Amino acid sequence: MRISEMKKFVLKFLLFAVFMVLVDTICGVVLPLLQSHAKGGRTRTNYYLSNKCDADILVLGSSRATHHYLPKILDSLGGIAYNAGNDGMGVILGYGRYLMCTEKHVPKIIIHDIASFDYEKDDNSKYLKYLRPYGDGPKIRNIISQIGESFINLKMLSNMYRSSSSIIPNIRDLFVDEKTDNRGYLPLYKKCKNCDNFPSEKGTSMLKLDSIKLKIFDSFVKETARQGSTLYFAISPKFSTEKTEQSPRYAYGEKLAEKYNVPLLNHLFTPGISDNPAFFADKTHLNDSGATAYSKLIVDEIRKMENFR
Repeated sequence: MRISEMKKFVLKFLLFAVFMVLVDTICGVVLPLLQSHAKGGRTRTNYYLSNKCDADILVLGSSRATHHYLPKILDSLGGIAYNAGNDGMGVILGYGRYLMCTEKHVPKIIIHDIASFDYEKDDNSKYLKYLRPYGDGPKIRNIISQIGESFINLKMLSNMYRSSSSIIPNIRDLFVDEKTDNRGYLPLYKKCKNCDNFPSEKGTSMLKLDSIKLKIFDSFVKETARQGSTLYFAISPKFSTEKTEQSPRYAYGEKLAEKYNVPLLNHLFTPGISDNPAFFADKTHLNDSGATAYSKLIVDEIRKMENFR
C-alpha cells in the first residue's frame, strides 16, 4: 500500500471513529429523553423504577407476576404498590429493578412470583434487555458482568450498545397510553375456552439449574434483608382440576423458599380459583377477574403474616 493510500485510509478511519463517537453521544442524550416521555410499556416501568420509585409494595417476576397482581388491591397492605413484573423475565431483571428502586426508596414489602426463569439454565443475556440502559451504575453493572458476555465491560462503554435492544420499544412506548392507575399491571380479559384440554405437567424432566442465576438469587435475598424489605415468594395459580398436580419448575421454588427461610405464598392449586376456567386467559395466566380474586387472597394472607411479626 502506497503512503498516499495509507493516509487516505487512516483519515477515513478517523472520520468514521469521530462519526461513531458523535452518534453514540447523541444516543446518550436522546434515548433518556425518549424514556422520560414514555406513556406506557416496560419503558415507563423502567423509568419509574430508576428515577422516581416510591413503591412501598413491589411485585417482581415474569408474566405470571405482570398479569396476576393488582397494585390498587395491594395498596391496602399499607402504601403504594407497583407491579414491576415482566413477561419472560426472572430474578436477573427482578433483582436489578429492586436495586434501581432502592436508590430512591426502599420498599417495605417485596412479592417475587417464582418461575423457572429464576433458576433454569438458558441464555442469560436475554434477561439484560431492560438493564443495559442503566449499566452505567455500579450495581447494575455488577449484575451484567456476572452474565459473562464477551468483552462486556468494553461494550458497556457505548450508549448505543446499552440501548440497542430498547430503541424500538422506547419509540413505541411514546404512543402506548396505558392507565396510570394500573402501575405496571397488565390485565388480560379473555376467558380460557379449552383449559381442560391442556395436558398435565406430571412427568416433566428435572430442571438443569443455572449457577449464575442461583448466585444472583442469593444476592437478591440477602440484599432485601440488608435493606429491611420483607420478602415473600409466591407461586400464583395455574389452571388445574388436580389438587396433587406439581411440576419440578415450581417444586424447586419451594426448595428455595425453605433454604432461605422466606415465607412462601403457594397458590399453584387454590380451590375456587385454579379449577375455575372463567378466571383464566389460558392455562398459565389469570385474567383480570382471576387476578382480582387472587390479589385479594394474597393481601389477606400477608396481613395475617404481618400481624405475627
